[in-house]
Order: sequence, then C-alpha cells, then structure tokens
Amino acid sequence: MLGACDDGGYYILGLKRAHARLFADIAWSTDTVAAATRARAREIGLDLVALEPWYDVDDAASLARLSADGTGYAAPATRAVLARLAETSEAVPA
Repeated sequence: MLGACDDGGYYILGLKRAHARLFADIAWSTDTVAAATRARAREIGLDLVALEPWYDVDDAASLARLSADGTGYAAPATRAVLARLAETSEAVPA
C-alpha cells in the first residue's frame, strides 16, 4: 500500500517483506518520490494499493496545517503534544 502526499512524497508505504530495489536510486526529498516509487514497484512486479492522498508533517507549515486541521484521523497523542506546545508558547513572553 502507498499513501501519496500532496507534496509529491508519501505518508505511508506498507510491504509484506523487504524490497531493497524499491528504494534504490530514488530522488529523495523531491516532489517525484511517490511517482518514482510507484514506477519502481511496477518495474519489480509489486502490486500497489493506493490509499487516499493525505499530507505528511515534515516542516513548520505542515505542522501548522495539522494543528489547524479538525478533520481526518483523530491522532490523540499528536493532538496532546500540539496542545502542550500551544500552552508552552502562550506562556513564553514575546
């Protein structure tokens, strides 16, 4: 299974066993990672189940997006951390 992100990467990749070739020579940290991974999976004969597109949290902008997002997976542990971070930032004088 592969869940592609709106930034061209992916948020999850599930495999039943290791396939080192799937990850070889991929241009990481680019907007083509998910597409290249899908192409590689076809090349080595893997069937992929595509999950709904989502977003990953890998920078300040996507963290802010997650913090403001009231839809989707509840992620209670993540929400608790975000709440603690918000409390901490409110307690620090500017």
